[in-house]
Parts: sequence; C-alpha cells; structure tokens
Amino acid sequence: MASLNVPLRTDSGNFGVLEVDHTSARTFSDDDVYFLTGLGNTMARAVELRRALKAMESALDEKQLLIREMNHRIKNNLAITGALLSLQADRSAEPQVREELTRAVARINNFALVHDRLQLFATSVATVDAATHFQELCRMLRSLLPQGVTLNPRCSGTIPGDAVEALTLIANELVTNAAKHAFARSDGGEIELGFRQEGAGWRLWVHDNGRGLPDTTEGRGFGRQMLAALAARVNAKIHSATNGGTRVEVLSGLAE
Repeated sequence: MASLNVPLRTDSGNFGVLEVDHTSARTFSDDDVYFLTGLGNTMARAVELRRALKAMESALDEKQLLIREMNHRIKNNLAITGALLSLQADRSAEPQVREELTRAVARINNFALVHDRLQLFATSVATVDAATHFQELCRMLRSLLPQGVTLNPRCSGTIPGDAVEALTLIANELVTNAAKHAFARSDGGEIELGFRQEGAGWRLWVHDNGRGLPDTTEGRGFGRQMLAALAARVNAKIHSATNGGTRVEVLSGLAE
C-alpha cells in the first residue's frame, strides 16, 4: 500500500492534509506530486473563499441590523420632535410664533413620511425604476393634499442610485409647496410629478394648475435653501415658470 500527502495551505496557514492512497506499493512521480499539490491548493482557496464569504455575510447582516435600528431611532426622534414643537405651539401666545412652529411640525411629519420610503434604499443600488418609485411616493403624499387636489405621476426611465435620496426630497418639497400655496383658495386642481431620462441627463418636474407661486429658485427661506443644496448635490439646476400655474424643473446633464 502507498500514500501521498500534501498540505492544504491558505494565507493564514495550513489547516489540513489532502491524502491519496493506493492499494499496491508504488512510487509516486513528480507529476503526481505536482497534480495533487495543485488540487490541494485549489481546495484550500475554495475553503478560504467560503470563509471570507461567510464573514462578509455576517458583517452585512450586522450592518443591516444597525441600519434598521438607526432608521427606527430616526423615525422616533422625528415623532418626538414634532410632538414637542406642537405642544410648544399650543402654549405660545404669539400668533406668528404659533404659525412658524406649526409649519415646522408639518415639515417634520412630512420628512418622517418620506423617510419611510427612503428606508428601502438604505443599501447601495445602481438604479431605481422611476415610475415605481415616484408612484409609491405620490401614494404617500396624497394624504397631505387639500381636498379636491389630485397628485399624478408622469415618470419613466431609471433614477441613478446616488440621486434617489436627493430627488425624493426635492419632489417632496415641491409637491408640498404646491399643495400648500397653489391651491390655498381653490376648490381643487392637479399637481403633476414627472421624471424622465434625456440622453445622458434627466429632468424632474412638478407642475400645478393653481394660482401660481412666488419664484421658487431664489430667496432665503429654508425650503428654497434646501432645494438649492439638494440640487447641487446631484449637479442639477432648478428653473421655474408661472403660466397657468407653476412649473418647477430640476435638470441634470441637460442644456439650460
């Protein structure tokens, strides 16, 4: 009987032996040794790769757990902050202070709503289907609209993964502005949220048929500053026009 043994080596050292036995006495050739050593190295690499994959899966599970916990805490903190500001508004004797605090509460509650949608993209994605994403966002935002006002998505193409958060927040802000101002003294109307790819760029717009809004791209209000910052994050420009309502467009990679 004859046997040939080669070590199973990994970067962290030897962890076993690969053995070949023969029922008769014989001498193994250099080719036998070479073949068995190569096979042993392949097996060792496979085991090493499997260990690495298991470690990565464990790390990913831990990361996902931390992300879920963080999102849960963010949502709770937003709810607590909104409740505290609402309580402060009720106690304030100054009408202007009450109005500003009420606006802050509405914005916080709105962010909490959109945050639920953005939780789906806590991990990196290459692209997101625009029609599906904005249709779901519109479904969530309809609860904030005045009676008689409709919100309709007109979206196609895909959203770059690194732009999903910014575009979601921009769309949320523009729809909220339209709902709040364009139909303040109206019996109803329509808000259109659109997105499409155009060549190497994309265009997002919010169009209402209300009474028109002040210029959305200029000014020092928090909402306008936030829109400008979000647009800059995705290398986009904001343009607005008032003609039979207000149309605000966010353009990236397109000629102005």
